[in-house]
Amino acid sequence: GVDRVYGRIWRVVWVGDSPGKAIPSRPQPDMNLTKLSTDELAGLLEHRNSWQRRQAQRLISERHDPRLTHALHADSKIHDLLKSEKATDFRLAALWTLHSSGALEDNVLDELKKDKDPAIRAWVARLTGERGYPFGDATKRLSKLALDTNAAVRLAAAAAARQFVSGSLTVDTPPAIPLIEVVTGGVLSDL
Repeated sequence: GVDRVYGRIWRVVWVGDSPGKAIPSRPQPDMNLTKLSTDELAGLLEHRNSWQRRQAQRLISERHDPRLTHALHADSKIHDLLKSEKATDFRLAALWTLHSSGALEDNVLDELKKDKDPAIRAWVARLTGERGYPFGDATKRLSKLALDTNAAVRLAAAAAARQFVSGSLTVDTPPAIPLIEVVTGGVLSDL
């Protein structure tokens, strides 16, 4: 049946050869991620448990920590993770965290457009479109990504160009800036 207190329908836990063993709901009973510093939360972006990563992303994003601004603090743990050779999931968690916290800057996107990982390059294109400001650097970045050898990156560049001319990917809505000012022809011709 439905657990009316916690909202779970089922909770399946492997207990090995100890059937009926009591399992705590969290790794540490007194775990409270809100008490962690931004740097400590940044460490959780590399956690093997995706719940831990998502919660760390959410908490960092909600804080809008000014120390994440790359121009002032290029040595933040999140920026270090993003530039590292670690697993793509961890690096993407760092990229999305910077974006959702409002600390993702154009110079970081420009550095990452040359990344060896196509998933990172594709998200650079998508986030460029989501920002909705099709001015010089953004259109140059998308034009470069539109010529990428990876089809997923080119698709992301096309989706980003769509976001420049509409506020939505699926429905025509007004763009963030007047349509007359948007020039996506270069990106589309490169595609």
